[in-house]
Amino acid sequence: MPIDSARLHCQSGNSDKVYNIDIISDGGGYRLPFSYGRRGSSLNTGDKVSEPVPYDEAEKLFRKVVNEKKRKGYVETGDDSPMPRTPRADTAQRGPVPQLLNPVDSASMDNLIADSGWLAQEKFDGERRLVRITSEGVVTGFSRTGRITALDPRLARALGMIDTSSGDVVVDGEDMGSQIVLFDLLEHRGRSVQSEGCAQRLACLMTLVEAAGEMNHLFGIDGSIRVAPTARSGEDKQALLDRVTEENGEGRRLQED
Repeated sequence: MPIDSARLHCQSGNSDKVYNIDIISDGGGYRLPFSYGRRGSSLNTGDKVSEPVPYDEAEKLFRKVVNEKKRKGYVETGDDSPMPRTPRADTAQRGPVPQLLNPVDSASMDNLIADSGWLAQEKFDGERRLVRITSEGVVTGFSRTGRITALDPRLARALGMIDTSSGDVVVDGEDMGSQIVLFDLLEHRGRSVQSEGCAQRLACLMTLVEAAGEMNHLFGIDGSIRVAPTARSGEDKQALLDRVTEENGEGRRLQED
């Protein structure tokens, strides 16, 4: 039996959506299962936490989610119907695919370092990972081929703190297990931003990550998300290259602004 529940719905034009969230007891802690989708259809489900948390933490997150939904036009219905179950996602399903990196010879590297239209970033020894965070708080990782890939629960929880109140967000980075290093923002507020300059995308990404970091600090999951060190000027790019070489780092990547 849920300790606290919220049943919300939002009607606008032909759209009729519902969102349900509960606080339930689980062992010595509490979970926040949720479901959402079109009224009358099979709903998507998830949990706002990857493992049971103390009640004050669960209650704070519960209120945050409900208030965000109300700001987006949802109203409480008082419907206490049970949360439906849906099939587990098909791991063969395809999602967004990243642009793969191409090797650069030393002569081309020198030209790109001198070209102010290119940014340099440090590369890390992880797996290429695109992550979609939906406006409903669902976090899904994708491999370099677009296959749905499991994320570390702690990392998924940290990524779920990224603000998606205005629409879905898709980020691109290196998955290192309990940490992800991001180097690009592909979608923001539910639309592609890949036509915008790289520097502009990175500035927006940094703002999202910093805001999420404040929330993650409250829940004791600091350091799970960071943005790759980035250099723009020729001098800074050369310094980054020299440092990575000296430290025997994984490498560097270049992006056109």
